[in-house]
Amino acid sequence: MKQGKDRVRPGEGDIIVTAVGEHYAIGRLKANGEMQEYLQSQRNRIVALRQACAHAGATHRVFLYPSAGIPDYLPVDCAEVVKSRTTGGKR
Repeated sequence: MKQGKDRVRPGEGDIIVTAVGEHYAIGRLKANGEMQEYLQSQRNRIVALRQACAHAGATHRVFLYPSAGIPDYLPVDCAEVVKSRTTGGKR
């Protein structure tokens, strides 16, 4: 579903990775479009994105919510995430 010009919004079943303090929470969007089912959390962003892509599989998308104070979702290209290296840093 699109919002505004070329803006993609997550839908039911899509995976959201949210930066929360010193970790990244991974959740699956529920049918109401606002609530998330908690799946897990990770301290490293690349690891969190890889886990999110694994949860999404081929049928759902992954979005990064970089800050609870910024109401904008960034779509994640799982093909690029899988190719990226983990640097060992937290962020």
